[in-house]
Amino acid sequence: MLIFLTRFWKQILVVLVFCTSWTAFMHSTMLVDAPPWRQLQAFYLSVDLFLFGGQDTGFPRSDSTAVVYVLWICYFLAPLLTVSFVFQLIQENLLSRLSPFMRNHIILCGIGRNGKLIHELVKAGKRRGDKIVLIEKNENNAISDELDTDWRTWWLKGDFTLKPILEKARVRKARQIIFTTNNDLENLNAVVRLKEFVPELSQLKISCHINNLSLMANFKTTLFKEKKFRDVHVFNGYRLVARQLYANWLEKKHFDENGNVCVIIGYGGFGSMLYKTISENSA
Repeated sequence: MLIFLTRFWKQILVVLVFCTSWTAFMHSTMLVDAPPWRQLQAFYLSVDLFLFGGQDTGFPRSDSTAVVYVLWICYFLAPLLTVSFVFQLIQENLLSRLSPFMRNHIILCGIGRNGKLIHELVKAGKRRGDKIVLIEKNENNAISDELDTDWRTWWLKGDFTLKPILEKARVRKARQIIFTTNNDLENLNAVVRLKEFVPELSQLKISCHINNLSLMANFKTTLFKEKKFRDVHVFNGYRLVARQLYANWLEKKHFDENGNVCVIIGYGGFGSMLYKTISENSA
């Protein structure tokens, strides 16, 4: 229920304001017709509030002060909601469109835990003038508010496994595309479909995150041995970070060549990868 309210709060507010204004008009002295035309006139005036801000309606009038107050609130809220919807429409259909001249940009597919970290790393390490296009269909993702205000990232709301979405992201002109979701099969499926849609992308660097190391090893000896997929770079985000942490910090500053006792608290995705990295380098 909370997710529904969070996603559709604006539509719910429109219905609430419309019903409130209709009820207030019915109890005002602004209607002159008798039923059933009185109800239609109240409906027309309520619509007029959203479209024209009540310019042809006149100021609220009623024998009840409470009704007048309610109508004044609706007089301000209704046009503001209309303006917000128009702005959202313009933003989604015009301002968010990529320039037809955009090229050499980076496409990120997915904004889960891995995607969020990779997005931050790409922003931190990108060269001057680099552009980022993020494809994410979940409008209520963890950083949706940040993406709406991030002028360095173009956010395309859609499914990155669909050809029209990839075409909209100018995949043929991109420098790199990174599939970052936590779902290994979804990432692999997206790679296969990308190769089917646009097989001639010789200049495009394709990177695919795979969380399961056994699955990664299996596909490296099967799928990614095929000529069509040899240019795909497969990586595990946790392993990369664990190796960097070990090489740049633990090994240099904390580990002694005579032996160490290392306590890892938590054995999730990153914890298990850190353990494997330490074990491999201690052998």
